[in-house]
Amino acid sequence: MSTKTRIIMAVAIGATFAFVGLAPFALMLVPNPRPVVVSDIATQMPGDYVRTGGLTYHVFPKAEQISTFPKDALVGAPDSVFIVKYRQLADLSAYTVRSFEGDRDIAVERDVSTPELLQLRPRSPLAAGQYYAIVARESIYGGEDYVYFAVSESGAAR
Repeated sequence: MSTKTRIIMAVAIGATFAFVGLAPFALMLVPNPRPVVVSDIATQMPGDYVRTGGLTYHVFPKAEQISTFPKDALVGAPDSVFIVKYRQLADLSAYTVRSFEGDRDIAVERDVSTPELLQLRPRSPLAAGQYYAIVARESIYGGEDYVYFAVSESGAAR
């Protein structure tokens, strides 16, 4: 094998290893998706949703609890209801809503009357502030996901 061929092979193998090793870190550069309004939750993929102000938003979880409230979190109304589509294995107590300030549990009714949906409906309207839902992660690894949302004083969703 010639020197030129060895150099080309070494560069190709090195580039392949670099790509495979660095590709997962490129995902850290992708921004978090913003909440998206959906017209009918029945036609949507499994996931986390917030119904507020007459609209339903597909919201996206974070894999870890964070210490600074996200600026791009959904801002909803006091009537906000958190919905998990296709809850499967976890006990209902694995799903809860908490206040971001003070980290206290919000009293919710866990409604499973609609097939394939778990609705966490606060027992009283939410006060203006920051909240997050803890959602059991449905995978072989288990754990929890965290979905952050806020409630505005005006009650207008955005």
